[in-house]
Amino acid sequence: MSILTEQLPEAVLIDGKEYPINTDFRVAIKIIEAFESEELTGLEKNEIMLELLYGKKNIPENIEEALEMALRFLDGDCDETENSPGEDDSPGDSRLYSFTQDARYIFSGILQTHGIDITTQEMHWWKFIVLFMDLDKDCFFSQLLSIRSRLKKGTLTKEERQWYNENKKIVDLPEHYSEEEEELLGKFF
Repeated sequence: MSILTEQLPEAVLIDGKEYPINTDFRVAIKIIEAFESEELTGLEKNEIMLELLYGKKNIPENIEEALEMALRFLDGDCDETENSPGEDDSPGDSRLYSFTQDARYIFSGILQTHGIDITTQEMHWWKFIVLFMDLDKDCFFSQLLSIRSRLKKGTLTKEERQWYNENKKIVDLPEHYSEEEEELLGKFF
């Protein structure tokens, strides 16, 4: 599917039936934040995803397929002929951001880069992803991602190391996820 030539999906096909989904970016972020939560069980996270995306009264009977299609939608892929989410992901890649922890920096990055105040906009999740993935390298969020990436690689300069030591609360992401949760969170992008 091309975002340039086709309508963005508003539904997914499961067992030959079309199920409308809530495509608002805020819903997708709430789902991802649920998956970032250490207080919820895996089952609770899946329930939240299904209820928010399909609606409590419209959850497909084929739960396994509903979960797969939900993840594909969140990953930006609803074309059943393409690879499953995460199929081409390289193992061992760890996340560099958290929608929960970095919310204010993501907001300011989109405002600075694109001039869009997302607090006042209705927006499809896939549009949000495009804006999110195209943030200017000079915005604070992009610089934060760069610091996190180089920290993981051990390539921070002396000045960056000093800045990191003064701002660990901003830079360090929670490391409380199980391997399964980390893998699932990685599928969102």
